[in-house]
Amino acid sequence: MKKVTVLLGAGAAIPWNAPATSTITNAFKNSTDHIIDQETLGIWMDRILIQELQYPRLSVNFETYVDFMESVSMFLLGQDKHLNYSMQSSLYKLFELRNDITEGIKNLIWSNHSTFSSDAIKALHSFYSLIRIIGNQVIPYLNNYEKKDISLNNKLLQFYEHFITVGYSVRAYTLNYDRSIPLVFESASSRYDIFDGFDITNTYADNNMGDLYLLNRSKVINDTQCHSFYNLHGSFHWSFQDADYKVTRSTIPFTIMSTKKYKYYPSSFVEEYFNNTNPNEKIFPTNIITGYRKTQRANLEPFNFFYHSFFHDIYQSEIIIVVGYSYSDPHINHLLKEAMRRNTKIYNISFRQLSPEAIKNGYTGFEGMVLKNNYPDYTKWFREAALYFSEYPNGFTQFLEDEEWFNILPVC
Repeated sequence: MKKVTVLLGAGAAIPWNAPATSTITNAFKNSTDHIIDQETLGIWMDRILIQELQYPRLSVNFETYVDFMESVSMFLLGQDKHLNYSMQSSLYKLFELRNDITEGIKNLIWSNHSTFSSDAIKALHSFYSLIRIIGNQVIPYLNNYEKKDISLNNKLLQFYEHFITVGYSVRAYTLNYDRSIPLVFESASSRYDIFDGFDITNTYADNNMGDLYLLNRSKVINDTQCHSFYNLHGSFHWSFQDADYKVTRSTIPFTIMSTKKYKYYPSSFVEEYFNNTNPNEKIFPTNIITGYRKTQRANLEPFNFFYHSFFHDIYQSEIIIVVGYSYSDPHINHLLKEAMRRNTKIYNISFRQLSPEAIKNGYTGFEGMVLKNNYPDYTKWFREAALYFSEYPNGFTQFLEDEEWFNILPVC
């Protein structure tokens, strides 16, 4: 069976009112949940990063803050003699954390007057609090895909089903934290099933937390023809759960729940539940991948199963459709670059243009891209001469409203 791979970036969620990066960043900066010397934690981090560490202002966003706090937490956990956690690699011995950073964490005050046994534990809780702030910004839009009054839902369904009806196996991947396509198919009672990597189980129903969903490792790896939808960077429809799927006994306040009640990750605050990545280095379990440790987290379960599937689908697909992706993740760009070299048909749907040469040369971010206002107003599609690479620069909403998927050339 022929195969089409769809990759959904942040721009694919904008039509459903997903928050922009700047919105989440400002939520971090404006949150009064944590105060350091009369500054919010977000503003304090912003000042340290830009003024003290000389980060370019345009490069600082909520992911930078998450990475900053995770690094601080790991360092302090490794230095705290009372905790006896070996969190840091030997490389951490090559530098000392700035005095103003350690002093800032010491002076950090939570608005709910929470107290902690050490500054290291305080920093760790602050890291998870940042993840929760992201969730508070993202969660309101997650279930928009279930609402039948959103007309774009039907267009999204038609877009996906079009390729199924003409004989393609459709393999969708998202870098967002939603279940867009499965929710649309479920709410519309589509005759097609979409596998999202998890199967329902009643084995643990006695925990009074509703149905649980377990990763079907075998199907993710072996069934490469089913119509699928995988979250490469995790989802806020997932929530933490101990490895044995019993009710969590976590001391980390992370209470985001889901209509689907996926339970996957450990959350108990004991050292064996931290995730090993590099030798002698661990990272904290999260249900989403954010910050600048994406490559390390992508190697953890269940992300590694989905990335393995993505790797094979990119190589096996006749058509690749990229929607609203900024080309900022090197581990994703590497595969797209290989697809370009093999002359796979790639369709890029965005408000920006990325030249084929940009992908082939390994550009990341917006290098080689130009704004939509540089295009003639009448232009709908830009196509490379050989038609291996085509771009639609008018955004995903217009793409769906005009049913532009009919202009994606089938591979016979």
